Amino acid sequence: MKTYPGHFQVYVHAYISIQSVESIIQDRFGGTATKINIFGESNKGERVNLDPHKTLQECGFPGGPRHEPQLVELMYDYATEFRDCPLLMCDHYFKVKTQH
Repeated sequence: MKTYPGHFQVYVHAYISIQSVESIIQDRFGGTATKINIFGESNKGERVNLDPHKTLQECGFPGGPRHEPQLVELMYDYATEFRDCPLLMCDHYFKVKTQH
């Protein structure tokens, strides 16, 4: 699964906000990803939704020096909206047939 295009690695400063991480993900998908949620892992191994107004440091990821950065695995979930794709927006098969 490491070759899945949704898996990617980005180096950022620990003082970057979770909202900025969301923007990086949104840019990665060309703006099609909306309602992005970022998750980290608690000490108990549970998935925790990270507050978009906090920084990585405030979420418990202190970072590290440039020569030895802290590697953190974050997970994300998002919704997509396809408004301008004629194939995905086609309702040809959903039309109700009327009888005369």
